Amino acid sequence: MRILAAVLLIGSAFEACADEMAYAPGDVFYCEMTMFLDYDSETKKIDHQFLDKFKFSIYNSDTIRFGEGSWFSRQEFQISVLAGDLFFARDKFGSISFYAGKFNYAGAFYSGSRLISAVCDRF
Repeated sequence: MRILAAVLLIGSAFEACADEMAYAPGDVFYCEMTMFLDYDSETKKIDHQFLDKFKFSIYNSDTIRFGEGSWFSRQEFQISVLAGDLFFARDKFGSISFYAGKFNYAGAFYSGSRLISAVCDRF
């Protein structure tokens, strides 16, 4: 009986820890870029862009909303998956994958493409 009680107690502790990590509407993230690349399909050049900081929030269960002052300034992305500590979102030009504080964006445009990676903290 003691063993069963101990197993249940440990299991509930892991579940509570997992719930703390789950992302939800209202969460705000502050991010610092680790990579920002632009590819120009006409010149076939890759340019390293200025590494910026940005913030975004999970506005509701369907929308990611960015703050002002960065390349993502005031953009919104539609969430396709929000589960635990990961989500996927997209707009008409690109997509975001986010897992355990690691942010990755890939965008395709008429003149080339863009890749952005960042590390983020939730507040």
